[in-house]
Amino acid sequence: MIDIPKTKKAFTLIELTFTILIIGILANLAIPHIKRDLIHEASTNILSDIRYTQHLAVIDNKHSFNHPTWQRKWWKIGFQRCTKKSGGGWFQTVSSDLDMKGDIDAKESAKDPSNGLDMDIAGNQCQAKGINPRMLLSKSYSITKISKNTKCNKNNMYIGFDYLGRPHSGYLGSKQPDYASYISENCILTFTLSSGNSFQIQISTETGYAFIIN
Repeated sequence: MIDIPKTKKAFTLIELTFTILIIGILANLAIPHIKRDLIHEASTNILSDIRYTQHLAVIDNKHSFNHPTWQRKWWKIGFQRCTKKSGGGWFQTVSSDLDMKGDIDAKESAKDPSNGLDMDIAGNQCQAKGINPRMLLSKSYSITKISKNTKCNKNNMYIGFDYLGRPHSGYLGSKQPDYASYISENCILTFTLSSGNSFQIQISTETGYAFIIN
């Protein structure tokens, strides 16, 4: 019996041309989505952290009315700038000042459910090894500016939640146990990226419900 040699299969020039053409079309369709991924990732993660902060506040009642600075113990999310020596840029924190001394140590930082790392860093530690990269908003998401509307109450970038999940601002320096810090109207945070694109997150009064606008 005579063995008939098998023919080798290969792409023809036309098939290769069509394959390259299809890859090019898919790449052109994907590029705009890749550009939008950064703003989508940033808005989704920050929104998630705001909601996580509120969740911690609801399940962990921090009321201590017998102490003049008890409100500092509330779980809060803050947006700050790194020092120039530490690279500059924005970062965020999630913490509770348990001892009410104003500084946050490792025991007072929330733990990131996504990676187990601390969610609080200092402005001079933005380039330190082992810090949570998700907290570095400028480095991770190219955020260059963060602002909030006047409805967010006081002139600071911290927003805390009480045991009912209601939003508060400007309570860190409080010397009396009152609710002057209560955010009575919707608070809108605006985040601007280096590309010029921006997104807004609203924290609703009374409920503290947070969502991405549009």
